[in-house]
Amino acid sequence: MSFTVTDDLEPPRMTPAVRWLIAMNVVVYFLQMTMIDRADIQAGLGFHVRDLTEQPWTVLTYMFIHGDFLHIFFNMYSLWLFGRRVEHAWNPRSFTLYYVWCGLGAWLMHLMITRDGTLIGASGAVYGIMGALLILEYLRTGSLAGPALTL
Repeated sequence: MSFTVTDDLEPPRMTPAVRWLIAMNVVVYFLQMTMIDRADIQAGLGFHVRDLTEQPWTVLTYMFIHGDFLHIFFNMYSLWLFGRRVEHAWNPRSFTLYYVWCGLGAWLMHLMITRDGTLIGASGAVYGIMGALLILEYLRTGSLAGPALTL
């Protein structure tokens, strides 16, 4: 994956990949709150170790369901705040692939650390985006005390 270190400090208000990721999360959350019972959607799309062989899709789908309004609000706000800066430095395809890989990394950490509980939410992927922003800041300025930390 290649990217350009840019001196442009002000990212666009919204970037394509971030827009689509937020839209997908919000649509799934809307379905979760209105049409499909929350417990059913978490059981069908959330990841649980015991269901890995019967529901392998949950390795990816867990990133798109959330527990409550604050959960999705802070995940999507963080994705918007940090993701548009990273996507602006990279490109939509690289950003989306990185986001998914970070989500898979969070899934792997969950698998290694805990054997119980249902994994839901985009927090792992968002933390990966935050880490990428720190690396971009370091590559741009040579330190970690610049605009990426002060936003």
